[in-house]
Amino acid sequence: MTRYSTTERVGVNAVERIVVGDLGWIFREQPILDFGIDAQVELAEGGNPTGKLIGLQIKTGLGNFRETSEGLIYYGEPAHLDYWLGHSLPVILVAHLPESDESFWVHVGASRHSYKESLADCHSKRQ
Repeated sequence: MTRYSTTERVGVNAVERIVVGDLGWIFREQPILDFGIDAQVELAEGGNPTGKLIGLQIKTGLGNFRETSEGLIYYGEPAHLDYWLGHSLPVILVAHLPESDESFWVHVGASRHSYKESLADCHSKRQ
């Protein structure tokens, strides 16, 4: 049994590169063990912080998802979905696939009626 896995770090680092490098926003990783938010992102306009925040939950690898003809489907714990829906910030679920170096994003919104999140209509960012 290994004592350290790089998988989580690969996903967090890839998403941080997109947020900071491509979007020019501020990425604040949550450094302590958390229940469902890996980072907070603050939007910036012209290099100026706006005070607008987003929570990110980052999942790395296909092990967290099922691939279907419609896209990636995330099947998580009901407690996590309830936590995200009740969070004071809008929450984005991010799937990072190290095999293809792609990241997929979907807003976890109250319009979702089941305990699964579909990334079928989300944005993809190839590194």
